[in-house]
Amino acid sequence: MVREQYEMKQLEFETDIPFSSLDYLFIAAGASHRAYKVLDILERIKIKKLIVIDFIERRESEKIYQEKYYSYKNRNIEIITLNANINDSSGLLKSLVVKGVDIKRNDNIGIDITCFPRPFIFSFLKYFQKVNAISHANVFYSEPKAYVFKNGFCKTFKSSSGPIKIIELPTFTGENINDTDRLLIVVLGFDADLSKEINFEVAPKKTVLINGFPGFSPKFKEISLINNEVLIANQNNEIAYCKANNPFEMYNTLLDIYLTKGKELFVNIAPIGPKPLVLGTCLFAIHHPSVRVIYPQPEKYLNEDTSNDTWCSWYYKLPLYRVGGDL
Repeated sequence: MVREQYEMKQLEFETDIPFSSLDYLFIAAGASHRAYKVLDILERIKIKKLIVIDFIERRESEKIYQEKYYSYKNRNIEIITLNANINDSSGLLKSLVVKGVDIKRNDNIGIDITCFPRPFIFSFLKYFQKVNAISHANVFYSEPKAYVFKNGFCKTFKSSSGPIKIIELPTFTGENINDTDRLLIVVLGFDADLSKEINFEVAPKKTVLINGFPGFSPKFKEISLINNEVLIANQNNEIAYCKANNPFEMYNTLLDIYLTKGKELFVNIAPIGPKPLVLGTCLFAIHHPSVRVIYPQPEKYLNEDTSNDTWCSWYYKLPLYRVGGDL
């Protein structure tokens, strides 16, 4: 098994940015503390075009924060705005063509996933790889400093409301040969309702739970374990751990599970945890098209911000094509 070196770094100073310009930077509009932290940092370099995804549902719910929500406009950059439905990643990709966003193979692409809904991360990176033949993507993410728990209780954390529908992400359908038994890998988050629904829907032969542990706040690891105690308590379910801000560790964790437990099973992955781990899951699924990616799509995402302030921002160089074997 060949493992490649990866590139990631914390963005603090101008010298931390490994290039002098971007042809396109994709961001999602938002009013959270973290929404435009990366954009502020990248103003030190030349950005030729800023592509802003403006989710209709989010825009309507955050009217009282309009000044903050639209603060991305206060930049000396060419801006293209794409209106989007938060449950329709395919429709957004079609609007790229309508808006004349013509990405070339050698363009330097950046994407800030801080305010991206998780399914959109998969759609965008697969689109860049398959349609645009982009060899790598520059991905950015700003970590939260703290999360919001109603009444101070960690078990009150919720990011959505209403009934949940388990969906198969477009182009990540996997290969279930002869209806084989299923292996379910759940990347745990704080919202326990989502993980329970997935486990019930998939009815796997084996389940592996992956829990992230941020180095700056170890208590987050314990909160996700507490909130997912029903799955944790099942003695047939295995638990693995991965550093929450490192998508490449996540990739290798998934690879180890795939090689040791998934060879004879239909592998299903549910990425509902920290976004860097979702990013690693996306890269793994792009490189291994036999795995299926599923996601609990809620009836409605909650309007309020579920995090407070910004801890730090990260840069990841993501190789969209597998070269020389597995990472």
